[in-house]
Order: sequence, then C-alpha cells, then structure tokens
Amino acid sequence: MGIRGLMNYCLHRDEVINYQDLVAESSRLGGFELFVDFYSFCQFVTENVHQILTNQGHNRYCHESGGEYQYYDDYITVFVNSLRSIGIDLVFFVDAPRGSEKETWDEKFTTWKYRFEEEIQVLKLLKKENWSSKLLKECRNKFRPHLRDLQVQLSLESLNVEVKYCSAGEADLHICKEFSIRPRAYAILSNDSDFFIYKASVCIPWNLFDVRKDFQQNEGSFPKSPKRLIVGTIRPETLIKYWRLRDHDQLVDVAILCGNDLTLSLVTPKVPEYLDVPPGRIEAVVARIRQGLTIEISRFAEDMERDEKMRKTIEHSRAMYALLLDPRLTYKGPFTIVLEELVKAGRLAPNLLAMHFNVFWRKSVLQECSSDVPFVEDAILDLRRKLYSMILNDSSEHVVEYGRVRSEELRSIRVTCSGDIPRLDVLFAWSKDDKMKLFLQLFACHETDDDQSEDCGQSHAHLHIYRQHGNVAAFLYSLIRYLVHVGRQSSPPLLITCGEFLAICCAMLAHPKESPLRQLEIKPSMRCLTITAWLQHCYLYMYNYIGMALDLSREFPTPAAIFSGLVLVPMLVNASAEGHVAPADLPVDH
Repeated sequence: MGIRGLMNYCLHRDEVINYQDLVAESSRLGGFELFVDFYSFCQFVTENVHQILTNQGHNRYCHESGGEYQYYDDYITVFVNSLRSIGIDLVFFVDAPRGSEKETWDEKFTTWKYRFEEEIQVLKLLKKENWSSKLLKECRNKFRPHLRDLQVQLSLESLNVEVKYCSAGEADLHICKEFSIRPRAYAILSNDSDFFIYKASVCIPWNLFDVRKDFQQNEGSFPKSPKRLIVGTIRPETLIKYWRLRDHDQLVDVAILCGNDLTLSLVTPKVPEYLDVPPGRIEAVVARIRQGLTIEISRFAEDMERDEKMRKTIEHSRAMYALLLDPRLTYKGPFTIVLEELVKAGRLAPNLLAMHFNVFWRKSVLQECSSDVPFVEDAILDLRRKLYSMILNDSSEHVVEYGRVRSEELRSIRVTCSGDIPRLDVLFAWSKDDKMKLFLQLFACHETDDDQSEDCGQSHAHLHIYRQHGNVAAFLYSLIRYLVHVGRQSSPPLLITCGEFLAICCAMLAHPKESPLRQLEIKPSMRCLTITAWLQHCYLYMYNYIGMALDLSREFPTPAAIFSGLVLVPMLVNASAEGHVAPADLPVDH
C-alpha cells in the first residue's frame, strides 16, 4: 500500500521522524483523536494476537488454522480502553467496497487483479510443498483470517467506538479530509505511505507506535495503560525539507514516479529509462525532481499525449494528494440512498452496496486449489441469486461477479437474480418472526422437497429448532446443516464425513477458550483448511450478508462466541476423512 519503497526508506531515517509522547501530548491538549485506517488496524491486531498465541503455546500454525476471534475481541477491548484511560479516542475509517463507484474501480482494477494472481500462486504452492517458513509468511501476507474484519467491527461496535464506513472511494481520502476539519484530530495510524504525501497529513506508522514498548512491555503481550507512549510521526513537510524540494507539488511528482497504487504499473516501469536513474532508487528520483524536472517536461509528456489512461492517472494522483477529489455514488434512485445510509450506519454489509451497483468481487479463501475440490463461492451461487433479488433495483436483473470461477484465473460471469425474494425495502416492514422464517427458508434452499413444510415453505427441522430453542440454536443448526447440504450438491461435491460433522459440532458448541487443544502444534491439512474456510464462509453469508440485511444479526452468535481454529483443526485431524458421509437427515434434537 502506498508509495513503493517509501515506508522502508523513512523507517530507516530518523531525520524524517518526529518522536513524541502521546501521554504528555494528551495531557497538554486535554485529550485528542487518532484516526485509524481500519484494515491496517486489523492487520496490527492479527499480528499481535498471533504472537501472543505463539508465545503461549508455541503454535506456529495459529494463523492458518483459522481465526482466534475471542482473543481478537479481548485484545481490542484492552487496546481501546487503555488509550481511553489517557484521553485518546480512536476514530476508524473503512474503505468502500470494490465496485460501489466506477472511477475507483477503473483506477484500481489492475491492482486488485495483481493481488488476486498473487493469492492464487500461494494456493498453488500449498499443493506442492510442506509448510515452509517462507510459505507460512506468504499465507499470512495474502490471506486474512476469514471472519477477522467482521469480528473487529463487532468488537469496536460493542465498545461504542466511532467507525465511519465509506460508500465511495478508498478510506485514505476521507481520512485526510476529515483530519483537516476535526479540531481534536491529532494523527493518523496507518501503514499506508500515501499518508506521507497527502497535504496536511500527520501519520504514525504502526512500526513507530509504542517504539519503547511502554504500551506492550513484551513483544506479543496484551497492552496496558501506559505512563508514557512514544510514537514517531511522519509529515509531508518533513520530507519536503529533508529532500530540499521546492514545494508540495514536487513531493507529489516523486510519489507518482516512484509508484503509488495507481501509477505503479503505468508510470514507474518507464522511470529508469526516461529519467536515467537506477530502478527502485527513491533518492535518484528526488535528485532529478530537485534539479527542476517535472513530468510535463520529461519523456512522459509525449506518453501522456498518446495515452489517455496514463494522463488521467497522473492527473487523478495529483488531485488526490491535494485533497481535491470527492468520490460519490451514482444514485439509481431512492433505494440507493436507503442502502448507502444503512452502510454508513454500519447496519448493512458494504459488499451489498457494490452488489446493488451490479458488481461482486468474490472473496479469496485459503482452501484447496484443485479441480477435484469445489470453490466455496461457486457452491453458494444459488444463495447469492436470492440475495441479489433483495438488493438490486427493479430495473436490474444481474450482477457481474469477478474472481475464481471454476478456475485458477481471474474471470467474470454474469449472474441473474432469482427474482423470488422481496426487495429489502419491502422486507423492512416485515415482523421479526417473518424475517426469521425467511432467513431459515433461504438456508434450507439446498434441501429436498421432502424436507419442506407445505404450509410455510420452511424446513420442519429448522422451524422445530427455532420454535423450541430460539434464534441462536436455529442459527447454529442451520449453519451446520447448510454446510453439509451445499457441499453435497456442489460439483464436484465436498462430502463432509460423519467424523468431520461431529468435530464441527463439538468445536462450535463447546468452544472452550482455554482448551488444551490450543497447545497442540498441528499442521492443518488442505482438507482442514478447506472445511474451515467453507464453514466460516457460510457463516459470513448467514450473519454478515443476509442476517444483517434482515436486521437479525444481533440475535446470532458472533465469531468470537463459536469459532476457534486451534480447537477445530485438532478435532478435524482426529476425524477420519475416510469415514461415512454425513447423512442428509441430520439429527434435530441434539
């Protein structure tokens, strides 16, 4: 993220870093706000929690086994409350979903495609080799714990932390605009080096947060209320002075030539030839800019005349760093406004807004990459058709999906909505009980007609659990049952064995936080990774997409309440993969 090589360059030069004590600053100012890049924070939490778990149990595979979401929740709670105790409030900003706004889609598509190809390469390596140290690192860089972002969102919500969900564009532009107008804003926590370039920005990279370990005294420990908190800040003014540049415009030219997310593939590869500098040398580019070179008087000027895309990319980068852009949705009518307001309020999964604009980017998951194993997004295509019926305008009938489509390449397919589910604005008026019945019906859609009730179109088993035991039991029962049925009906099928079925039930229903199973360093097989990914992906649709859209998710268990990869993986490994396939008619009363 950000300018290629700039983060590492700055971290090794104290001349561009200003160190200060946030405890003293908070006392002097009477408290302040830190703006936080949401996804950067998620990665920070992941790394620290996994370090804690590794230190406690010496388990190298805690990341790959699946999310330890209860530990995420515990860590975030301590982190937020410790900062609050010294007068520091956090404000989080979340990127808009891919596809909600056309201009950002056109600019970032190449970057997203490149990241997708990197993810596929890691999955291919998993088929060929054991868990080498290099492969472990690649997995952690490319694949986040499946429900991590959802759990972080829920943890912040439970702590009444302010979270701003962007409906268009990336969060960094919204962060900088708010930063310039909110009087209590002090600095921005992010590992995106674009914040070193944005006008009037003050950035604290995570590597410069708590540099003396007062907040987290030992590496991989829970934070505590500090007596001092030393951080390093980096400002565009400091870089301009250090590089002896004339003004902010020259700093922006350095960023464009060295390569941001927009210019890295279009502009940066030509820099060594056009500017006669060694590749990847930031100071060589700075020297040419300091000598008076600008993009318009270099060989890039000819390219910009011929290549409209390059010209627009450079112009867009300049406007972005000067905070002159204002990304907005193209409204399709009143329903668009309703959906946007729900997303901004955190009451609707942002991806549903992209679906409303006829785009869905399939999630890359850590599962077996083989023609013999179905991809989870292919398996639940019929469910998405019904979801699209709830989200699309009356004039729309399809969504274009991007990602893995029965292959290892980035492809797109046109998916038509089912047309048999009312639109979301109609569902708003339904009672909670009717919404719950619809919810159960949607996740019984893979079951046979023999399992359906004639009077209400629901599975007898689902309704029995709901009426006798409530929402939580019905949710868990529907989740496990849906996983078995959707796996069975996939092409090729993913057949869950009886042993695996029982392992899933035990791991989810018992979920002992301090289970001795967490101490077992068990290398997860590809079968384990696949089943864990499928289970959590089905949960994501149930809780975050459909459950939240129907305003039911608060009735359901959070990821922290039911998932632990370090508990599930040993149980799955112990289950015989050669056992009998789990029956379609799963026991209801247990």
